[in-house]
Amino acid sequence: MKYLARVQAKLKDGTIRPENNNLVVEDATEVLIYISAGTDFKGFDFEQKTSQFLSAAMKKSYDLQKRSHIVTFNKLFKRAYIDLGEGAVADLPTDRRIANFYNNFNNDPSLATLFFQYGRYLSISSTRVGLLPPNLQGLWAQEINTPWNGDYHLDVNVQMNHWPLEVVNLSELNLPLAELVKSLVEPGKKTAKAYYNADGWIAHVITNVWGFTEPGESASWGASNAGSGWLCSNLWDHYAFTNDLNYLKDIYPVLKGSAEFYKSVLVKDPKTGWMVTSPSVSPENTFYMANGKTRASVWDLPLIIRLCGSCLRM
Repeated sequence: MKYLARVQAKLKDGTIRPENNNLVVEDATEVLIYISAGTDFKGFDFEQKTSQFLSAAMKKSYDLQKRSHIVTFNKLFKRAYIDLGEGAVADLPTDRRIANFYNNFNNDPSLATLFFQYGRYLSISSTRVGLLPPNLQGLWAQEINTPWNGDYHLDVNVQMNHWPLEVVNLSELNLPLAELVKSLVEPGKKTAKAYYNADGWIAHVITNVWGFTEPGESASWGASNAGSGWLCSNLWDHYAFTNDLNYLKDIYPVLKGSAEFYKSVLVKDPKTGWMVTSPSVSPENTFYMANGKTRASVWDLPLIIRLCGSCLRM
């Protein structure tokens, strides 16, 4: 994937000149740094667009840019308000308040308020309708090759990032996740057929914006095949909160395809007679075998099985 970042500075007083790979600013009383970045993801004309965006931004003052940002941000942020009171240490720096919390100091109710609003701030800053959903490390990753490749972990991470959105009045920020999941269906059908000879579609523990749905590289966690089921649970939650029938029609093939996969891979447990998935593995939940040395993994799928039943009855 190709990418490009453009930088231009606007000075008040002083001078600026290029020197090797640097911009050297001397004797300035104010410097505004404008940055425009883009990639060719999905055929975006990043070279021309980054130039156009930078040129347009340079024509706007800092005050205008700040006011515009605040208005846009507040349209989402001011949808929810919470007041639990201040407590005795509300004026302390946040790091000290957190340390107090871990030392069982509980007279700081506004720390919970701050944490609640900080989570909303991160969600608002991570995505918008038409963009990608927040990934691991999000927009704040400082590395080029981020931990876990900055991808999407489907064992719980990406789902957990989205669980609060409906209840904190940021419902539409769930829609980028729905678009990502829809893009996994076609490659997920190939994976379901190749690995399980199964119907429907499947995604495992990790995915990315290029439709990766195969098992991960380590058998201890990579074989977990519940990722797509968990994702569909998130998609259904958005409908449960909004009752948007057009949205339901849009995601119904996704839900049904996921349910078809799990239905087609169920096998009967000879001991209980229950229909269970096989192979069955949890990427996070391990236990020791009877010898006390060998570790094994386990997976519990009541959510997936309930989801399958609901979709196939629709």
